[in-house]
Amino acid sequence: MGCCRSKRHWSNRHKTYAQLSSELAKKITTEAHKQRLQVWSHVDLTIASPSEVIAAGVNTISHAGMLAFWPSKKFPVEWRKPGLTENFWDSTFKTLPANQYISSMLANHTILDPTLLVYKNRIDDPSIPDSLKKRTIAQWNIAKRFTKLALEKGVLVCTGTDSDENKFVQREIKLLVKEAGFTPMQAIISATRNGAMAIGIENKIGTIEAGKMANLVILSANPVDNIDNIDNIVLVIKKGKMFNVK
Repeated sequence: MGCCRSKRHWSNRHKTYAQLSSELAKKITTEAHKQRLQVWSHVDLTIASPSEVIAAGVNTISHAGMLAFWPSKKFPVEWRKPGLTENFWDSTFKTLPANQYISSMLANHTILDPTLLVYKNRIDDPSIPDSLKKRTIAQWNIAKRFTKLALEKGVLVCTGTDSDENKFVQREIKLLVKEAGFTPMQAIISATRNGAMAIGIENKIGTIEAGKMANLVILSANPVDNIDNIDNIVLVIKKGKMFNVK
């Protein structure tokens, strides 16, 4: 019913995010695909595990930090200690079934939408209570390692958002480079071609090719040389129409 309603309102995608069993996730995904809708899902659905979400056949999974609490569903006491090192998180990450998730993602052609900036913003927010911040630090450390491994293994990564924040995508691109081991070009492709693939319109946008929409940003400096140049926008072209940003 929800998928049909989405279709009637001209949606081309469907989102699942909480309190769903693996059986229900599979049924929703199957019906959405029958309606020619793309399906996004949180990495876990509270009841359905990451493995079950991926196996359900969703197109994209979001929020890589959610992997921190699987398969135990608990926040380990040792993760609450202050000053945990990169070596600690490297060792901790190796205890998680990350390779299992990635193998399943590759088999199911699942795209990863890590939303690294969500976790970074919470860590830097002074209004966030200490108890939540400790959980977020764990999620941040797991998320950036999983994203790096996913890239290395060949999973497609896109740059989604979870906020209406100005320049969210630019900041997410920078984090992919500075924290997850992407080259600048790999991060740019995540935001362009892979982003278009994640919403099922790669035949219209995402790359500069004859016959595709002219949706472009023109920069004053090359972001391949320095990813911070992604902020230096001087011109936006939307469907062939030019907008000077100054």
